[in-house]
Amino acid sequence: MSVFTRVRGAVVVLLVSLYGLAGAVPIASNVASGTDLGSTNFIHGQSFTVGPSGNYNQIVFNFFSDFELTMPEATGTAFLLSTQYLGTPSALSTATPGFLGSAVAAGNLFTFDPSLTLTSGVQYFLYTDSAQPSIQLTTTPSYAGGDRYRSFDGTSNFVLRPGEDTNFLVSGSLVTAAGAPELDPGSWLVGAAAACCLLMLARGRKLKPSL
Repeated sequence: MSVFTRVRGAVVVLLVSLYGLAGAVPIASNVASGTDLGSTNFIHGQSFTVGPSGNYNQIVFNFFSDFELTMPEATGTAFLLSTQYLGTPSALSTATPGFLGSAVAAGNLFTFDPSLTLTSGVQYFLYTDSAQPSIQLTTTPSYAGGDRYRSFDGTSNFVLRPGEDTNFLVSGSLVTAAGAPELDPGSWLVGAAAACCLLMLARGRKLKPSL
């Protein structure tokens, strides 16, 4: 194998790694493994706190429907708020105090508008307007960044359930203050290495003897 071929292969690997680092990452979760199966009649809410440093957009939320935490679950519409809500699921709307965004379930995920941005260290409140068929709950240990809310049906108020949590995952993409996707510091090292390989590739082409 020629030097030219080896360098070209290295460039491909490094560039794939570079672009992979720009994807979504978990920013809040309770994955302590479910210890209880929620009633199919309950409509759930969950507060959570964004953990990693920075601001994040392209927000996606899902519950889990199995103890192994491999099957995401989302039905109905989710409303993301900046404050606690103790009204009824049926009354949730864009006019609800603290409204930040809403997402209709698709593919067992709540995928919010890509421009919605969440901030590290801030607690947010997510409520659904429909029962989740087989949601998993955790009571011990409880999730420190928030709590579960529960409504028996669409017309009864949400009730705070301290010490109880749904099993859930929130993911997002790191953004700059201007809202553009930002790579983490390690990716810049990969980028620098890729640039060096490209220079080597160009040099190899220049020095390759003609046949």
